[in-house]
This record gives sequence, C-alpha cells and structure tokens, in this order.
Amino acid sequence: MVERTVLHGTDQSGLTVSRPTNANHGHVFWDDNLRTLLVWDSNLKMYLPTNGAALYSAASPRELFDDFAGSVLSDIWTVNSGSDAQALDPVLDTDNVLSELFGVTGNAGTGTAADATSITGPLAFEAEEGELIMVARFKISAITNVAFFVGFTDVLASTLELPVSLSVATYTTNATDACGIMFDTAATTDTMRLVGVDSDVDATHADTSVAPVADTYLDVKIVVSTAGAMTVTIDGIEYAAVAAAVSPGVDICPIVVAEARTTTSRTITVDHIGVT
Repeated sequence: MVERTVLHGTDQSGLTVSRPTNANHGHVFWDDNLRTLLVWDSNLKMYLPTNGAALYSAASPRELFDDFAGSVLSDIWTVNSGSDAQALDPVLDTDNVLSELFGVTGNAGTGTAADATSITGPLAFEAEEGELIMVARFKISAITNVAFFVGFTDVLASTLELPVSLSVATYTTNATDACGIMFDTAATTDTMRLVGVDSDVDATHADTSVAPVADTYLDVKIVVSTAGAMTVTIDGIEYAAVAAAVSPGVDICPIVVAEARTTTSRTITVDHIGVT
C-alpha cells in the first residue's frame, strides 16, 4: 500500500484541528468537520469557503467568516436597529453584485436606542481558549456627526448598545466586556481610538491620531491575546497594545455598530468579517 503524506501535497483533507496554517496562498483543504472545501487566504491568514457561503464553526478551534455574498444573510448573524423610522437593520446588497452589507442609522439624533444599526456574530468566542483574531473591511458614509465601534463585545445586537463612546474627553463604557476600535465625533478630536473594558474596568484607551476617510474602506485586524491584551492594525499600520482590554474568560462576539450624532442618517458598509 502506498504511504500517504497527510496534509502535505497528496492528501489535502482532514479534521478542522489538523489544517495546516500559514500555507501557500490558494492552498485548498477539504474540512471533514464542516463538510466543505476551504482555501487559504495568506492576506487574511485564514481559510475561506470556496463557494462564497458564510462559514461558522462552533467547535474548537472556533471560527467565522462571511464576505456577504448571496441574497440571504446567514442566520449566524444577529441584526438590529433603533426605533427611528430611518434606522434600518444591516442588509445585503440588494442586487447581489457588490457582496456588501449595509446598515443605515436613524436621524433622530437622540442616541443609540433610536439611531443605531448593529450586527453581531455568535456570542461564542473566548480569548483564554486561544488568541482571537478579527478581520473586518468596512467604511462609513461620512465622518461628521457619527459614532461607530468595530471589535468584540459581550451582548448580541438584539440588545442595542454602542460598547464605548466618547464625549469631549470622557469615555463611557456601556459594555461590561468589550474591545476594539471606536470613532465618535462627540469627542474633542475626531480620531479613532483603541478601547477596552474588562469586567467593567476601563482599559487605558489609546488614540491612533488617525481619522477615517468618508466613504473609504478601512482594513482592520484586531488581535486579543489569551491574557486579554489587544493590538490593532489599521490599513497595514500596527498601533500600540492595549493591556487588560477584555476579560479572557468571558464569551464575546464580533460587532459592527454605528449611530448618527445629529439628525442626518449615516450608512456603514461592511465588505467582510472574519474571526479565528
């Protein structure tokens, strides 16, 4: 019987836990756990489904990826929006050409309950189980009179929440455990901040000194260590680590949320979200 070389050339299939990592770009792998064909993306550092479908594995190692192709949003996501008539739940591109997700804020200008639009993944990730990596590509339609947060939090979008906000120079952490990137034009300086809260104790937040550009995609990578420390890379630039950014043992989920700060709606567009 010919000897088989497992996972190296002649046998490109196996269990989820035995996938080769840091493979060559385009490496194809049949996952016996998920019963689907995957391909390695060396830019995102994760395997993606070849058929464009959303991928979610609740088993260890937990992972999620969706590039929002297709006409129906996967039920792995929880979406919600505020009570204002202009606020809309995040939805897929209606003509199924761009493979994007769109969330529209309200325009009441009264806060999260009326004006937010939010999407979260499963509340199933814990940093202490292994380093968490979230990648996201998103943009905001305008950078005036708006707030957004992209990262991890401890409640699903069914409970509308902006995990962290900033008014003038005062941070408000609405989540008990959350970490990620926050932008809020209610601040004195309109730049993106690296923020975290661990069991209701605020991390030492950091200012990137960089503002987003209106209607221009940001490529973001958020890494949370097994100790709960966070590092963030935005458009290829890595920023200073935030210690004690989130509790390592608490279940958290990926989130993208935006809300208007005045009476003009904003649109947040998401190209993809992945967590591994």
